[in-house]
Amino acid sequence: MGGVGGISDREFEVLKTDYEMAREDERTFATIQAAVAGIVVALLAALATVLTQTCQLNHRAKNCTEAPALFLAIAPAIPFAALALLQLLGLVATLRSYYLRAVEAELRRVAAVPLGELAGVGLSSPSYAALIAEASTMRRGRSRYRILSILVLLITLSVFSGLTAFIAVSLGGRTGLVMAVGYGWAFLLLVADVTSATVGGRSTFLRLAEQLAARQNTGLLTGSPPRGPRRRGLLSYLVLPRPEDWVKWLLIPLAFTVVVLARDLAPQWGRLLLTMLLVEYLVYAARYQVNDIRGYAEDAAHPEAAARMRLPHPADPAARRLVVVCSALVAALRLVTAFGVAAATGLTRGLLAVTAVIAVAGMLYEYLRTAEARPGSARRAAAVGLWLLVGTGYALRYAVGAHAAGLPVGDPLLWTGALYAYGLGVMFVLLTWVLEASAYCSAPRPRRWYASPALSAKPHLLLLLRYVRGVTLMSGPPPAGSPARMGCGEVPVLRGRCALAAPWNLAYWGTVAAGAVFALCLAGLHPDDGAGVWVLAASVPAAALLPLAGGPAARTLLLAAGTVLPAVGVALLAGPGAALFTALPFAVCGGLYTSFRQQSYRDLKHFLPDLTATTRQTAARALRALVGRATWDDLTH
Repeated sequence: MGGVGGISDREFEVLKTDYEMAREDERTFATIQAAVAGIVVALLAALATVLTQTCQLNHRAKNCTEAPALFLAIAPAIPFAALALLQLLGLVATLRSYYLRAVEAELRRVAAVPLGELAGVGLSSPSYAALIAEASTMRRGRSRYRILSILVLLITLSVFSGLTAFIAVSLGGRTGLVMAVGYGWAFLLLVADVTSATVGGRSTFLRLAEQLAARQNTGLLTGSPPRGPRRRGLLSYLVLPRPEDWVKWLLIPLAFTVVVLARDLAPQWGRLLLTMLLVEYLVYAARYQVNDIRGYAEDAAHPEAAARMRLPHPADPAARRLVVVCSALVAALRLVTAFGVAAATGLTRGLLAVTAVIAVAGMLYEYLRTAEARPGSARRAAAVGLWLLVGTGYALRYAVGAHAAGLPVGDPLLWTGALYAYGLGVMFVLLTWVLEASAYCSAPRPRRWYASPALSAKPHLLLLLRYVRGVTLMSGPPPAGSPARMGCGEVPVLRGRCALAAPWNLAYWGTVAAGAVFALCLAGLHPDDGAGVWVLAASVPAAALLPLAGGPAARTLLLAAGTVLPAVGVALLAGPGAALFTALPFAVCGGLYTSFRQQSYRDLKHFLPDLTATTRQTAARALRALVGRATWDDLTH
């Protein structure tokens, strides 16, 4: 069978047909895009004309029309839908452009036919799509074309956003606030998608091509292919920056619930949800986004980068710039949204105070991180400063939750609980960091660890390894000819005994001391009461001995003793309600400490995926037992 350029006639016909179909599709879509663009302009003009005749937006008009507020609020949704459709068509056009150029390049390779009219310019092989791309793409096009294209986008988006903002401000109140939040997020999503289809078009095309490669050998009706490790997308990150920090989301509702039960207060669940939205999802999330931007390169090189699910780090520098810009814009939008909601609900003063504390702690954290990376004697001091600073966020969260429950700022229960939460936070983070430090190490031989160069720039992690017994941290790279290296991130380095003066042990003992006072405040007891004396006598010794235990069994026994004995004694002396509150602080602190001492960094970071997989397996076993093995096999095979 004959062929062209090393491929068969049939393969050449497939390429040619595919190219012709794409070109025909391009002509059709160009007509549709022009029509939709005209509709967008007409809709914006008509909307502006109609809205200026309403009394709410034009108070000076004599013959104005009183329009319903709901009508005015949803009016911008019509041109926004047309803008979104135009963007979807633009994304398809971008993908088609890259694909056409790829097909043309293959056709030129197998059947290059020079154009005599263009021989004088040195164009040996013609390409229509490549020639158009030289003029009309945002990456390689003419500068004047790019400037005009950007002006068209800016004018269109500015007119729409300005008109929508004008309506929201004119309506004011809750309607204006809902408009600002709803249209603000929708507009940001539109801008991000426009950017990914223009400046980030190449990265978008390559990512979609990779997805197609994973699915192309799977039948249309045979289900999705098995998923391998998948990097997190930008939209997922912007919606929830750090899902691995889900534990922190529990602090405010836990503090709220404990205070409500201890003081027998009427729970204000709406206030709790609003507080969590403002503090956790908006302000703290914006703070994390700033932190991730500053540590962008470090996070990408982390040994467990995929499990940490931080800011996406694509290969293309232009795409990386897009990621950082989008994250910064969303962080700013989060803060604007937070203060807009606070102003509408009368929480501006409280949110200002919380944001100020978060901002000061954040700036101090970034300063210490920068200081510890510089050579000199101040590195250790900066690392210790970081160890002491990390508990402030936990104390703040407890105080916010307690105040949302109804505690005044000067209440002893608020301050003793904040002190306990501070110690708990320091202990929690230090235990996490020493496990994280192990992920930067490898062990060609047992007990001889070699740290990667990246760890030397993080003294707040590196210094913690010195307190781990049974491990010798070697200097320099592993010797040549060493056996296959084992990643130390899978080693439970804290399972054995550690130095008594280890920072996490000191933080644990400080938390236990603060927890004893906190427990008495929760239960309404005094140190000179019989129940109060029993709490201190039964829990403190067991708590103090916990770091001295040499294995998981001994730690679990001491944890049970320090939790159950005080609870039983207080239940007999002061009632079962007080017993629960006296056992809670040590149960939380000791439980966390014992759990961390038995985990590796890999276990810690893969906890949620492993828990999800275990839950699915358990549910599958239960369902199989319910329907029977024969039915189960028939359904799954």
